[in-house]
Amino acid sequence: MTKRSLQTTLLAAAWLLLPLSAPAGSLRVLTYNIHHGAGTDGDFDLSRIASIITAANPDVVSLQECDNGVPRTNNVDEVARLAQLTGMQGYFAKTRPLDGGSYGDGVLIRPGISIVNSQNFNLPNPDNTEPRVVAELGLSIDSNPATAEFNFFATHLSQDSTAGRQQSATYINNLVASSTVPSILAGDMNFNPGSTAYNIMDNQWIDASSPTLSDNQIDYVWYRSSSQWNVTTPGAFIRNATTDVASDHHPLLAVLNLKTVWPGSALVWNINTGAATPVTDGFATGNGSAGVGDFPASPWSTGYDSGTQNLLIGYNGNATLSGNLIRTIGSLRIGTNQANTYIADRNGNGMLTVSGGLGVVVSKTNESTGDLIVGEGGLTGTMNWNSTSTLEVQGHLQIGQGGTGTFNQTAGTVTASNAAVRIGGEAGSVATYNISGGTLTTSADGTDPLQIASSGATGTLRVSGSAIVTHGAEMTIADNATAGSNGRLELLGSHASFHVGQLNNLDGGATGVRETIHWQADSGGITPIVVTGSGALTSNRVRLESSTELAGNTGGGPTLTGDGIALELDLSAINTSRTLTLIDNQTTDAIQGFFENGTTAHLYAEGSTIFGTGFNGTVNISYLGGTGNDVVLNLQAGVLAGDFNRDGVVDAADYVVWRHIPGAMLQGYFDWRTNFGATLTHGSGSFASVPEPSLVLMVPWAAALLCYRSRSNRT
Repeated sequence: MTKRSLQTTLLAAAWLLLPLSAPAGSLRVLTYNIHHGAGTDGDFDLSRIASIITAANPDVVSLQECDNGVPRTNNVDEVARLAQLTGMQGYFAKTRPLDGGSYGDGVLIRPGISIVNSQNFNLPNPDNTEPRVVAELGLSIDSNPATAEFNFFATHLSQDSTAGRQQSATYINNLVASSTVPSILAGDMNFNPGSTAYNIMDNQWIDASSPTLSDNQIDYVWYRSSSQWNVTTPGAFIRNATTDVASDHHPLLAVLNLKTVWPGSALVWNINTGAATPVTDGFATGNGSAGVGDFPASPWSTGYDSGTQNLLIGYNGNATLSGNLIRTIGSLRIGTNQANTYIADRNGNGMLTVSGGLGVVVSKTNESTGDLIVGEGGLTGTMNWNSTSTLEVQGHLQIGQGGTGTFNQTAGTVTASNAAVRIGGEAGSVATYNISGGTLTTSADGTDPLQIASSGATGTLRVSGSAIVTHGAEMTIADNATAGSNGRLELLGSHASFHVGQLNNLDGGATGVRETIHWQADSGGITPIVVTGSGALTSNRVRLESSTELAGNTGGGPTLTGDGIALELDLSAINTSRTLTLIDNQTTDAIQGFFENGTTAHLYAEGSTIFGTGFNGTVNISYLGGTGNDVVLNLQAGVLAGDFNRDGVVDAADYVVWRHIPGAMLQGYFDWRTNFGATLTHGSGSFASVPEPSLVLMVPWAAALLCYRSRSNRT
C-alpha cells in the first residue's frame, strides 16, 4: 500500500489548528529542525524560533540540530534557552562533541506532562558518517507522575548515508516491536515517502502526515497503532513569513489523541442482562488483575465521585440516569471496546438513557479527556437524552467512532462548545444524531468543525420537530478525501431552527463519496439552513461545490454536469404557490456552485426545474433569490403534473417536451402518464380527467422510456 492510500484509510479529516491547551490524551506534536537557530536570512535568532513554537502551542516538540556550549552560537545551551523562552521543559540528547561543546537533538515538553524516564540510543553508522541517536522519553499525562502513559521518540537520521538511514529505521522498529506501550516518533528522517527507509519504518509505525504533503517531505510525526491513537489533525507544515526564514526547515505539526482511557478511575458496566438499570447499581471497578473489584460502584459514591471518573458502558448494558442534580464525570463511552482493559470480557454494546431534570458535565481536565463517544471498536452504542437539563461535553463529541452510534435528543440542551463534533468517523462506522426537541449548540467559539461522515463512515444529522441547532463554525458533509464517506443532513418540517457558521464543501474528491441535504416540508414550509458567516473562512462561506469540483463542471444551463451536494426534496405537503428558502445566506458571499441531482449527476443550475418533489406544480431553483445571495425555490401551484409545456392540457406534446429535458426523472413520466388527458380548470388548481392514452399511443412512448432508463442506468 502506498503512503498516500494508507493515510487516506487511516487519517481523519483535517480539523482546524487551535491556540488552546491540549487536554490530557490529546497531543499537539511538533517537529522542527532549527538549524542551530541560524535563519536563511543570515540572522541567528533563538527568540524567533521560540515565537514560532509558542504560536503552534505544542505539547511535545522534537528539535534537531541543536548546539550546546558551541562558540558559533555564543556558547548557549539552545534547548535550555528555548525551554526558558517557551515556558516548557527541556531535554537534550547529545549526538557528538562540537568545538568544545555538544551538538544533538532536543525535546520540549509543556508543563503538566512529566518525564518518567529517559534514555538515548546510538543509531547504526555503517558508513562512519556523523553519529546519530534516538531519544526515548516515557511521559506521564495524568495526575500520577510515576506512570508513563506513552513513550516519545525523537531523532534525526543521517543525511549522508542511505545504509545508515535504513539500518536506523530497523533499529528503531526493533525498540518497539514487542512493546504495547502507545508511542510517537518525530524528527527529521532525511528520507522521502516511498523510499526503502520509509517503507522499513512503515512496518512498525503509521505516518501521521497529511496526504497532501509533497513527496519531497523529510520531516515526520509517526505513531504506533490506530487502535491506540486517533489523528485529529494530520501533520502539516507551518508556513508563514517568519517560518520561511527562521530555519532551513519548516516546522511540522500534527495533533493526535490517545484512545486509551485513564487508569485508576474507570468504572465498567457489569450487568449483561440488557435490563434497564440505574447507573448507581450497574458499574464495577477492576481489581488490577482483569477481575471485578467493587460492585456495585456508584459514580456518585465517595471515592469515585471525583469529577474525573470515566464511565464505560458495554457488556450489553442498559443504563438509566435521572433526577434533578448536575453530575460531573471525566469521560463517557457507550458501546465500547475499551472496557476489557479493566475487567475481562466487558466490551460490548451499550445504551444510556437520561431523563428528568438531570444535568451532566463531561469534564476536560489533566486527568480526563472530557470525551463522549457513542459506538466504537465495531460495537453499537445508543445515547438517549430526554432530560430537560444540559449535557455539556468539554472534549470531543463523537457518534459512531469505529462502530455504530445513535444519539437521540428530545429535550434539554446539548453543548460541545470548544471541541469538534463528528457524526461518523473511521471507515465502516455508522452514526445518526436525531434531534426532535431541545437545543444542540456546538463550536460557540467559532473554531471547531461539525463533520457529518468522515474517513469512510456513514453519518446522518436529522433535525425535526421544534429542535434548535446552532453551530458556530464550518459544517462539512462527507469527507471528500476518503472513499466511501456518506454524509446526510435531513431537515424535516418547518418548526425547527438550523444555523451554521459556514457550509464548506471540501476540496478533494474520491470515488464513493456521497453528500446529501434532504428537505421534507410540512404545510408550513421547510426549515432553512441559515449561514451566519462565523468561523475560520473569510470568503466562499457557502460552498455547494468545492473549488476543485466547480472547476470540473461541464456543459451549461440545463445540461450542466458536475459534482455538488445532492439535493433531495419532499414537498408533497404543500399545495399552494409560494417561495421557500433553502439557504438563508447572511454573509456577503455569493453561493459557490450548484446542488446536484443525486440520481443523474446533473447540476441544478440557476432557474432549473426540479422534478420528483411530490408538489402538484412546478418547482424552480434560484441561487440569486431572497437578499441576492440565498438559495430559494419558487413553487407555482395550479399546474398539472405532467403538463410540461404549460398549456393546461396533458397530452402527447408534453411527452415530447419531457423527453428532451436533460436529466428528466421517471417521476415526470409517471406524472404525465397518470394525468394524460387531464385539463386544468380555469382559475383554480383542480383539473378534469379524461381517459389515459390508448395502448397504440403508449407503445412508442414506452419504447422511448426504456431507452431513457437504459441511458440513466449507465455508470
